[in-house]
Amino acid sequence: MGTRPEEAEAVLLGLEDVVLSEQSTLRRLVRRLQQAESAAVELDEDLGDMITALAFRIERQWNMRVNMLPPLISEKFDEAALRSVIGEVYQILREALVNAARHAHANSATVSLRIDKGALSMIVADDGQGFPFTGRHDLARLIRYDMGPNVIRDRVAALGGALVIESTRQGARLEIRIPLDPSARLSPRLSSTER
Repeated sequence: MGTRPEEAEAVLLGLEDVVLSEQSTLRRLVRRLQQAESAAVELDEDLGDMITALAFRIERQWNMRVNMLPPLISEKFDEAALRSVIGEVYQILREALVNAARHAHANSATVSLRIDKGALSMIVADDGQGFPFTGRHDLARLIRYDMGPNVIRDRVAALGGALVIESTRQGARLEIRIPLDPSARLSPRLSSTER
């Protein structure tokens, strides 16, 4: 670099182009894998059973305790919601728990699910390191400033839902509300970047 700075700069710019291209390819692959996983969720079970199995799997794989606050979910949800919405709710919860374990290094997470006024309310709180930002932010602000877990943010927005994230250095709390109205339309997820 000291003797031929122009050549060194050209090499570095070339490497930067390669990295950006590979990053774009990797994001596309991750997006495809997430869509395939979403389609592969076993929807013959009710959501409560699926979530219970998910909690056990997260505890084993990530060594993070998952506390489920009763009532977990009721038959009313399975009757009222489209199967696609049930699959999306499952994927949102899975993403939130894996993010808490993988990125926030949480020791425990607490999950609450209930039906309230025609919508599913979900709260996921963890004792990890929080997000790179602090404070309380709603979906519009998260989208405007490209903050938060993009996969969750995009899924909630596609379902016509609401998301509020409260983040501190002692943990994070995600408050999610998904309408059960069958007219809610899913749109493609835009990003796969996580915490």
